[in-house]
Amino acid sequence: MTNPPMQLNCSVVIPVFNKEDTIVRAVESVLSQTMLPKEVIVVNDASTDSTAQMLDRFRNVESVTIVDLPNNRGVSSARNYGVGLATADWVAFLDADDYWRTEFLWNCSQAISPGVNLIGTAYSYFSAKGNIAAQFPNACAVLNQVDDYYEWAVNGDLPFTASSVLVRREALVALGGFSPELSMGEDQVVWLRLLQSGLGVFVNKPLATYDLTNSSAVSGLAHRLSDPVFIDYMLCSGPTNSAYLKPYIARAMRSSLVYQCAYKRGAVVRSSLSNRKVSYLNRRELLCFHLASWVPSFIRFPILRRLIKKLNQKWG
Repeated sequence: MTNPPMQLNCSVVIPVFNKEDTIVRAVESVLSQTMLPKEVIVVNDASTDSTAQMLDRFRNVESVTIVDLPNNRGVSSARNYGVGLATADWVAFLDADDYWRTEFLWNCSQAISPGVNLIGTAYSYFSAKGNIAAQFPNACAVLNQVDDYYEWAVNGDLPFTASSVLVRREALVALGGFSPELSMGEDQVVWLRLLQSGLGVFVNKPLATYDLTNSSAVSGLAHRLSDPVFIDYMLCSGPTNSAYLKPYIARAMRSSLVYQCAYKRGAVVRSSLSNRKVSYLNRRELLCFHLASWVPSFIRFPILRRLIKKLNQKWG
């Protein structure tokens, strides 16, 4: 076996907004790769903390380009901006509070072949409880072809995420990048569309880490309470003949409705039950949510919030 090349024809795009505590770790995890990328593009999305100052240490690094946007655009636009500056054949993404193991890019390079548009690796979560490995029951080898995105997503954790992928730049640009209109699930829409025009490969090695200790609880709750509009985009973008499409949508809607029952007025919950995506739930579930919406808030809220907290205990 020949030694791997010292550099991968890859641009790494790191969008960042107010991540002064973790941005240095993210960039250093890229610069510490056993196979280095061609370039690193950090898009500072008008941070108001000391993120820009923390990035100063990298401004003289030849392979690193730092862009300070004057106005906040959102993570999708920041990623798209970085892709617009990229010059390599492949693009990898890394969120500012996450990081890679040193062999991430080398392992991704082993999956590159003609026709492949998307490469993802296994990953772990870091929380107050420590490291928790994501689960991928469909992975039966080190390199696995992802034929049905919905099947993988329903049976385990998501096979492709915004901090654990390598994407063919030409294919990403052709589909227009990430939708700025979506505040949640925008990456899932992109992965699904990339799989429509090419192959997807999953590397079953935990090479990326998602740091949940710095996640915003307020922001996370807001996303969970909102309508998962990204599902509508996926229905328009991908195949609808998958046997796993219905359970995939049902899981997303079930989660949204549980949170709504725990935090919103009954009238709001009942309004959400008219959403066409709710039809993917079974009749018993629909009846339960409808009945729950009529339970007084002072009873419903504390019970469901305790249940949600218990279900989320593994995250610390």
